Amino acid sequence: MATPAVTRKIRQKPAAREHRSGFIGGFNYRRPFDSLWGLFSNVKLCIVLISILAALCLVGAIISQAPAEVVSSPQDYAAWVAANAQPQYHQFTNLMDWMQLFTIFRSWYFKVLIVLLAINILVGGMLNRAPAIWQKFRHPQLKRNDGFYVNSPVRVGLTVGDDDAATAQTTETLRAFFARRGYRVETAPASNDEKAYLYVHRYSWSALSTFVFHSSLIGIMLCAVLTGWSGFGRNSMAQRILPAPLYNYFQNLAGFSYDQPLPNGDQGVVYPMGTPHNIIYRAQQFVMEVDPQRMQPTDFYTDLQIFQDGKLVAQKRIRVNDPLTYQGVTFHQASFMMYANITLRDPQGNVIYSGSIPLTDHRTSPPDPNTGNVFQTNEVEDVPIPNYDETMNLAAALAPDGHWLVGIKAFDANNNPVFQGAQLFGVSCVSPDGQQLVAATQFGCKLSNGWSMQVNDVRRGTVLLITKDAGSPLLWPILALLVLSLWLTFSFPPRRFWVQIAGSQVRMAALKEHYVNHQRDLDAFARALGNRPLLPERDPEPAPTKPVPKPAARKVKEQQTAAV
Repeated sequence: MATPAVTRKIRQKPAAREHRSGFIGGFNYRRPFDSLWGLFSNVKLCIVLISILAALCLVGAIISQAPAEVVSSPQDYAAWVAANAQPQYHQFTNLMDWMQLFTIFRSWYFKVLIVLLAINILVGGMLNRAPAIWQKFRHPQLKRNDGFYVNSPVRVGLTVGDDDAATAQTTETLRAFFARRGYRVETAPASNDEKAYLYVHRYSWSALSTFVFHSSLIGIMLCAVLTGWSGFGRNSMAQRILPAPLYNYFQNLAGFSYDQPLPNGDQGVVYPMGTPHNIIYRAQQFVMEVDPQRMQPTDFYTDLQIFQDGKLVAQKRIRVNDPLTYQGVTFHQASFMMYANITLRDPQGNVIYSGSIPLTDHRTSPPDPNTGNVFQTNEVEDVPIPNYDETMNLAAALAPDGHWLVGIKAFDANNNPVFQGAQLFGVSCVSPDGQQLVAATQFGCKLSNGWSMQVNDVRRGTVLLITKDAGSPLLWPILALLVLSLWLTFSFPPRRFWVQIAGSQVRMAALKEHYVNHQRDLDAFARALGNRPLLPERDPEPAPTKPVPKPAARKVKEQQTAAV
């Protein structure tokens, strides 16, 4: 039998009902701000975000992360992946690199999660709670209902002063008592001559420290996001659309981290040339002390000088754990390497190249099959020759007699050999074919193309790690505020008591707190006030009973008999 059309209910699909009500998957697209506010106010979202971040941190602790100094250079990063990640992860290396698992703490999704967690803390931990906390601080509840003073789990009752003392007299006694102990006392408007209500409190201001604590947490997350900030880059859209002062400000915030080989007496600049008030650093001297028996370094340091605007502004002897910091830029003693100072001349004696070249690659040759000796070789490749479309490779090997054998080889743009040659530093030259030792010419050792090479020095030089963390200038004051807010919260927790006074009878009560023992405070107040119990309440006198008239009494008796 069909259901009458009048009583038949029209059944809609759930999606249709959601669409008509404005909800799609629990999100009200008609009121998106309210939906987003509710989402970021949810404690469950905070737990989910923290769990995901914790899992990513665990992944970052298990998988080797690329050092900060190689991340800024695509070439150095690719070389690091090939040398460290490829042998370990094999065919999964490219996928892991695409997922940024080798730079997980600098990845975009890690920073997005931190920003979302910061928004969650801002909305749920601060803005949602701010009205209630401020109301409690500025307009506290001065009086509770009478049942609170009797039924509260944290309470005490006692007699103060004379048994027949007036309410006003007891009130003044308690005011003076709490004032001596540093408490503030406020009288509720509902007080009168028979009953008075007091609100006694101390350290109410410490409730506001929660705003400082949550703001500090958000600030630390902001520092974590800014730590990997390295600027907008050249010819970026930000440079075209942002005002110049704002663009320059953000660029100045950018951080960096890189290794800088530096021979003695050489210098470098922190920012690109032309930057106002640039910082110039110079390795005045590098010293390494070696254990003569084990031939291991026991100490090495660099005497570093910092110049700005042509003036010496800082200098220090830096070691591995004792860097020099100037205007947010930190100069670490990272390591050391060999470098060779050479001069190249053409046949007429004109200088083609002159300078110190860091030998960045350290290699050990296979053992000689006849003698078993191994050679420690320090090399560098693709060093450009100014004014020539050519590059050169340089190598220095320590010969068994203690002298350095320095070899050079150059290539043109098509990677075709151009010249080669070698010199046994401090002894003689090596013929261009490398077969015999020959005497030096006027301009040094003759190369295969007619040029000459003069090796001026071969020695160790310093390697500095130069860093600037965009978040570090903010991190330390924020951490100080975080510690201060925690100290205030746990050292000066708010203490709030409500007092009811009726003559000499006093009842004090408080709310139960997790980290404050209010009952202990109330018991201490009772002992200090004499600890006299409350006076027993007198039972009200029974009302006089009127005699029942005889006719009425007879009628009642007859009704009882009839009932039986």
